[in-house]
Amino acid sequence: MGTNNVLRRYASCVECTAMKLLRLSILLAFSAASFGAPPATKPAPLGDQEKHFVKEAAEAQLNAQLLSSMGMRSLTAADPVKKLTAKVNAELLKVWEEFATVGMAKGAQVPTEVGHTDKAAAGKIGKLPADKLDKELIKELAKESKKTARIFDTAGKSLRDPEFKTFVDKWAPALKTQSEELQQLEDTLKKSK
Repeated sequence: MGTNNVLRRYASCVECTAMKLLRLSILLAFSAASFGAPPATKPAPLGDQEKHFVKEAAEAQLNAQLLSSMGMRSLTAADPVKKLTAKVNAELLKVWEEFATVGMAKGAQVPTEVGHTDKAAAGKIGKLPADKLDKELIKELAKESKKTARIFDTAGKSLRDPEFKTFVDKWAPALKTQSEELQQLEDTLKKSK
């Protein structure tokens, strides 16, 4: 069995493991948000901006978490890629925990799985040869991170719910910094071989 076949099989296992860990982290975050909480009165219905934000932010965050977990677990990823993807993943888990707390309190319907298109794209990245994996993984993660930062920036201007607004105002700067760091790494990788 050739090296590329071994790497492809490993990448497939990493992708499955990453998805399982991602689902587990989401379930734990939602469980933690509701565990021990006294029965609450029915939350006020969310406005259209809040519903749109929850859907968009959740989808972008799920995909970014999947990609970052692939980078941290890759056998072939370069050290800077592993370090930054581990940092991104840790930050996104913190964001998710708070997102779940606010979302659960508001009765939001938060997506908990990566969409089929994003899952398929991650699968293709996982099957790339070692020499192309880092560049493509960081390229996609930078794109998703930029999208997430844009979603939070837009939401900060349009959300009316004070708890969601506080959440967005707290995390928007960190997500923007994360996006910039990923863009710098992508640029560095483009310049290298």
